[in-house]
Amino acid sequence: MAQLIEAFDVEAQQQTKLALFASDHPIPTHATDLAVQVRLAEFSIQRPRQWGACWIFFADMGAVETGGVLAGTSAASREHTSWHQILLVLCAYRWIDPGSEWRLHREWYAGSAMGDLLNADFALAAKR
Repeated sequence: MAQLIEAFDVEAQQQTKLALFASDHPIPTHATDLAVQVRLAEFSIQRPRQWGACWIFFADMGAVETGGVLAGTSAASREHTSWHQILLVLCAYRWIDPGSEWRLHREWYAGSAMGDLLNADFALAAKR
């Protein structure tokens, strides 16, 4: 039984469905064009992050930001603190998985896609 995944081809700028087959089984002839063999013994997930909820948060926040609610939060301080980004992280945390400020700094930010979506490293979560 094959599992299907969707992969984005950067060169062709299109999304393609691929069938995954274990490396110890041959690929059927009807699936050779869109098949990938995977060595499951060497497969590992590194730095898994929560994307879906963070992405939906940004989609929803786009409507709020265009209304001018966060217009005054875009200026950075002398220490180059992006208060706009910090406000987004705090709002996302309260909306997605509310908890203590300690948990935000120690656990949640690293397990979420906020750093990737904001193009900011962990130092953003350490600022208050």
